Amino acid sequence: MLSFNELEVLRDLVKEIHRSNSIANSHAFFLEKIKARFSENRHGQEGSERFTDSEVERLMKLNRSLGEIETLVQETAHELWPELVDKIKNPNSPMGDFEFETQIDFMLRDDDPEASDDSDNIMTTRKVFVSQPDRKTIDKELIDFRESGNGETNQLATEPHCHLFHDLYEHSYGVEQPSVPLRDCLRIGSVWVEVIVRQQYFLDLETGKWNKDCGSRHIVANNAKEKSC
Repeated sequence: MLSFNELEVLRDLVKEIHRSNSIANSHAFFLEKIKARFSENRHGQEGSERFTDSEVERLMKLNRSLGEIETLVQETAHELWPELVDKIKNPNSPMGDFEFETQIDFMLRDDDPEASDDSDNIMTTRKVFVSQPDRKTIDKELIDFRESGNGETNQLATEPHCHLFHDLYEHSYGVEQPSVPLRDCLRIGSVWVEVIVRQQYFLDLETGKWNKDCGSRHIVANNAKEKSC
């Protein structure tokens, strides 16, 4: 049987659980309202007036710039990849794995009515993990990710849409990474690109040795073949 003090602690715990559930339900209700608002905004965007010729050109310039960012990220990974693989294969290096991630922040124009000196003015963010690139992948012809029959993009069929541009206006990944309707894409003034290289190390506490066999990218010592651990 539980003691009086233990029962008291248990009762307090139950009260805390009820309080936490109430807060969670409140947050869930608030998020649903935000999602509904996003849906309304998107519906309004679909029915908005046509873009002017100058707006089409600005959107296509953004598309080309994002395509250049995609190429930059791939070329950066292509340049650094062999050095990191060699570091894994080097028995004198404790590094067991690595990964590339790109964080891309889209900022408002300085002259936008909602831009603030007290804010980073980030409209949305994209985080992309970069797989092993090769020269053929980097140099291949651009794939058009524009969805056929999409009324929003019919005016923008003058050239292929790169993946990052398509992802920007078409896909939402939550509050921190919402989609940006095409009309609001005209408000983007700058893009901050951060290529992050994570070097990963695995220490076996039993042996005190660095383990190179527990990463998701296990490099065989006599060649550069990859396999899962």
